[in-house]
Amino acid sequence: MASIFINIFTIAVTLVLLFILSILPVRKKERTNYLTLLFAALLVHLGSELLYLIGAFEPVEYSVLSVGAVLVFGPTLYFHARELSGLSTRNFLVHIIPYQIGAIAIWILLFSQAWHVPQWFLSSYYGSILFIYFLLTLYIRIKKPLKKHSSWVKSIEIGFGILVMMLLSEIVWLNFFEASKYVAIQYFNSSLDIYAILFMTLVIKQIITNPTLFSKAQLRRPYKHLNSPVNQTQLQRIISYVAEGKTFKNSNLNRETIANSTGLSINQVSEIINTAFKKNLNDWINDLRIEEAKDYLKESELSIKEIYYEVGFNSKSAFNNAFKKRIGTTPSTYRSSL
Repeated sequence: MASIFINIFTIAVTLVLLFILSILPVRKKERTNYLTLLFAALLVHLGSELLYLIGAFEPVEYSVLSVGAVLVFGPTLYFHARELSGLSTRNFLVHIIPYQIGAIAIWILLFSQAWHVPQWFLSSYYGSILFIYFLLTLYIRIKKPLKKHSSWVKSIEIGFGILVMMLLSEIVWLNFFEASKYVAIQYFNSSLDIYAILFMTLVIKQIITNPTLFSKAQLRRPYKHLNSPVNQTQLQRIISYVAEGKTFKNSNLNRETIANSTGLSINQVSEIINTAFKKNLNDWINDLRIEEAKDYLKESELSIKEIYYEVGFNSKSAFNNAFKKRIGTTPSTYRSSL
């Protein structure tokens, strides 16, 4: 009975956090969705666990849904670390779909009774995948140390490491000790619930102390001192980094990245660009991307899709809208008119 109450409490906290994460950022297009997806996957796991505890699910049904949800944890946390490090996050689905196909194959074997899939095999399957992503997350940490949010990423690594150790201990338990499947599942459920509660407590703390971590952009504030002269040295730093260094081609480029790389504050970056170019940072960056795209359209044989990825856009619609806004026509029409 205690396990059921803990499970219901954890589900309630997860729902509250999902709601907070959905409304916290100012602009939808600037949200970072990896933590939202993580908590959604956790909710699926917790829901299937509750149905198992109250007897509505058989162990096989519980295992199928639980494995599918847990397989999302590794890639999601890994890509969240990549996003905070300013690395590309384009191939997220490539890291999700193959493992889910494997889970579906296991599901078919289970329900067709073509093979009795042992619990240790399921544990080994998702445990090894999570362990790989744990190592990948550590590799990012070594490869590209963070100037900001390092304590948050470190907390993710520690929490993720604990989860991996829990799974590995369950695998050892099921392989080398004569323990019942029910006892092993209960052990893992209780451990994961405790892990979930601790991790959500950490998220709540971060929301209170650093809410902008959960959005790609800082909360909007009115610009100040718009009539004050631009510091040309500071402006040149931004131009050198973004325009001359062509970092505008990084689809994850934002105020924080520019501020960290130029030694300026986030507010200074916004204020300087707004004053110097009479437009916000996103519009200025898109101007640079479109000019670069025009060169590719004129001088290369790259496809439209290859070009918009190359210059920093994540979708064809965003590229077309930005191009038409500035040039007055679509990229394909522009190319055909050359």
